[in-house]
Amino acid sequence: MQGLAAERGVAADAERGALALAVARALLALQISRGRAVGGDLFADPAWDMLLDLFVATGEGRSVCVSSLCLAANIPVSTAHRWVQALARTGAILRREDPLDRRRIFVELPLTVLGAIESELLLHHARMTSLINVGSGV
Repeated sequence: MQGLAAERGVAADAERGALALAVARALLALQISRGRAVGGDLFADPAWDMLLDLFVATGEGRSVCVSSLCLAANIPVSTAHRWVQALARTGAILRREDPLDRRRIFVELPLTVLGAIESELLLHHARMTSLINVGSGV
C-alpha cells in the first residue's frame, strides 16, 4: 500500500509541475503579446521574467547561460546584468561556471526558489480559474 500511495504522490507532483510549467509559459507569452500591443517598455518586470524563464528552462531540462537570461528579460544587456547580479546576491539564482568554457556562466534556480515559484504559479492558476468560473456563472 505504501508503494501505491508514493506512486500517487509522485504522479500528483508531476501533474502540479506540468500545470505550473504551463502557467509560466502562458505568463511569458502574455508578457510578449502585451509588449507588442502597447509597447514593451510599459510592462517591464525583468526579475520576474528572468525567474519565469529559468523556471521554464528547468522544467524543460535546459541549461541557461547569463547572456540568454539577459535576452529573455527584453531589456538592455547592461541593465539585465545588474538584475542577474541582484538576483544572485539575494540567493534567488545560482551562478556556476561552464566547465567547458570558463568565459560562460550558467544560472539556475535553487530548489527552494523553484518550489516557491511553482507554488506561486499554482496559486495564480487557482485564482484565474476561480475568476473564470465566477464570470461564466459556474
